[in-house]
Amino acid sequence: MAFLPAIGAAFASMAPMLQTAGAVLGAGSSILGGIAASNAASATAQLKDMQATQAQDQAALKASEVSRRTKQTLAASRAGAQQNGFELSGSVGDLLGQAEVQGNMDYLTAIYDGTSRATGLRNEASAARAQGQGAMIGGLIGAGTNLFSGLAKGYQTFGSGGGAQVATGGPLELSSFRRSI
Repeated sequence: MAFLPAIGAAFASMAPMLQTAGAVLGAGSSILGGIAASNAASATAQLKDMQATQAQDQAALKASEVSRRTKQTLAASRAGAQQNGFELSGSVGDLLGQAEVQGNMDYLTAIYDGTSRATGLRNEASAARAQGQGAMIGGLIGAGTNLFSGLAKGYQTFGSGGGAQVATGGPLELSSFRRSI
């Protein structure tokens, strides 16, 4: 067991380096955490942008279908009215006009619904981007905090004259470990 004091002395002499390495690793970890969170937020924003485009495309398709259906219904109604001897004026004309107005309202509603959904998704994408930027900044600030905190502790412990010292008489042993606060 005579080797234990030698190991203790070796670790004591490496303590400043280990403390600094710990600070650097903590800083690196904060940066990597910020990058990961930023990348995740960026992917979320990209997905929301794609969903917004898809919502607008679906709205345009639905509006086109409503328009087509309205035109077919009006054409069939006009043809049926004329085939049965009705004039396209008066009550029949009013009914056809009302059906056309309702068809236009359905068309506009489809476009409005898609645009509203797309706007909401784009807002979510913007929020995700802002969250990603905040995560990156937080990671950098955390890295700086870890680094400076670790270096300050290292200086307090080892830079001000205190620290581990090895006795010079006889076998190597850890004679003292002081910490200045």
